[in-house]
Amino acid sequence: MRMTRKLLIALATTVALVGPAAAGDRNQFAPEVLGLWCAQEGHNALAPRSTSYYREDCEVQGNQFILKPKEIEMIDDICQITKIKRATVPNVHAYDTEEVCGGEGESWKQKVRYVFFEGSSPAHSVLMTRVLWMGKSRPDK
Repeated sequence: MRMTRKLLIALATTVALVGPAAAGDRNQFAPEVLGLWCAQEGHNALAPRSTSYYREDCEVQGNQFILKPKEIEMIDDICQITKIKRATVPNVHAYDTEEVCGGEGESWKQKVRYVFFEGSSPAHSVLMTRVLWMGKSRPDK
C-alpha cells in the first residue's frame, strides 16, 4: 500500500510538471507545416475563403506565403498569430488561429483554419486554408 501511494504521488508530480509543457507544445504549428506555400495555379491567395497550397514548384510569384511559428508573411501583408489551437488525426494536422493582420495601410483581424495533409515527401504535401471570420481591427488595438 505504501509503495502504491509513493508511485501515485510520483506519477501526479510528473503529470503536473510535464503536462503543461506538453500542452503548450501542442498549440503550435508542427515543424513540417512551416515554410513557403504557394497557391494552386489560378488562385489568388488573398481573395478566396478557401485555398489549397502546395510546395512543389513553389517560387516567389505573388500568390504564396511563408508560415512562421507566430506569423504569416505575404508579399504585401503580414499577420501576427495571437492564438492557435491544434487538433491532430493520423497524417493530418488541423489548426484554428486568430490573427491580427496589416498591409498597404489597412488592418484587420481574422480567424483561419489550416489543415495540413502530409504527402509522401514535402513537395507532395498540401495545406488548405479557410477564412472562418474576417473583420476590421480597431486602430488603437
